[in-house]
Amino acid sequence: MPKTYEMIVDGKIMIKEGFLLSFANSSQYGNNMRIAPKAKLDNGYLELVILKAFPKHAIMDILYRFRKGTLNRCKYYESHKCKKVIIKEKDLRMHIDGEPVTYQNGVKIKILPKALKVIVP
Repeated sequence: MPKTYEMIVDGKIMIKEGFLLSFANSSQYGNNMRIAPKAKLDNGYLELVILKAFPKHAIMDILYRFRKGTLNRCKYYESHKCKKVIIKEKDLRMHIDGEPVTYQNGVKIKILPKALKVIVP
C-alpha cells in the first residue's frame, strides 16, 4: 500500500507518496533488477527512488522495466540525487541489504564518499 513520507532531503522538506522508497548508490539490486538506472557508485550521491502508486494493470510493465533497466522511463518513477535523507516516521519498516528491520524513531541515511577502499590487481 502506498504511504505518505515526510523527509528532509539535503536540508529541504519533501513530502511524497510512494509505494516504495529506495536509496541506491548503484544501479541495481541482485539478479540484475535495476532500481536506479542512472545511479553511479563513485559520484558521491545517493539516488532516492520513489515508485509511486500504480494500478494493477501496470505491474507487468513495471517488472519488465525493472529487469531491462528502463524503470526510470516509467510514469510511476521519480528520483532525486541527494547526500542525506532524514525520515522521522515512527515504526519505519525497511529492508537493508535484503534483511527486514524496523526503526522505532525514524532513520537518517547519508552517503560517505570514498569510505570504502578497494584493491584490485
